[in-house]
Amino acid sequence: MSLVPITDERLFFVLLRSDEFPLAREIVEFVEEGVYFEEDPEFMPSLDELGDVPLEQLAIVFDADRPPVIITRCNAAELEQTLREVKTLLETMPDEPNERINTALETLPGSRHLVRFSVDAETLTEEAWAMLDSLEAHLARTYRGLIYAQGDGVFDADLQPIHRRRPK
Repeated sequence: MSLVPITDERLFFVLLRSDEFPLAREIVEFVEEGVYFEEDPEFMPSLDELGDVPLEQLAIVFDADRPPVIITRCNAAELEQTLREVKTLLETMPDEPNERINTALETLPGSRHLVRFSVDAETLTEEAWAMLDSLEAHLARTYRGLIYAQGDGVFDADLQPIHRRRPK
């Protein structure tokens, strides 16, 4: 199966503070157990090919005519770059003190791993958005993380905003 290319890419990240990293199988099983799509999505690589190894890259094909959701384990350089982006965003705080932002800034340096979600914002279905939100929240809760939606803001494991970008 060839994948439909992403043309309107939007990136989401989950910064994980846990020493452990999610297994690819865990992500596949989480999506399969959820009731997001009328038909079961396909995974590339398949569950049989994955085994019990940490996630490297996984494509979730929820509709053969649309680009997949691509989940990637980022390297140390990407983690450091994203940490700088999030720190800069959080430091552009509102005038009044915000305890949630201060807590996020204090815990940010403890991030050990980074998971990137690449999606096509133009063609993602409501069901795929729901799956994406649930999976991000699951990873953030399980691995003590924060969610960074590039261009939007920083969110906690309950998808509640810690800091949102101000519209231009």
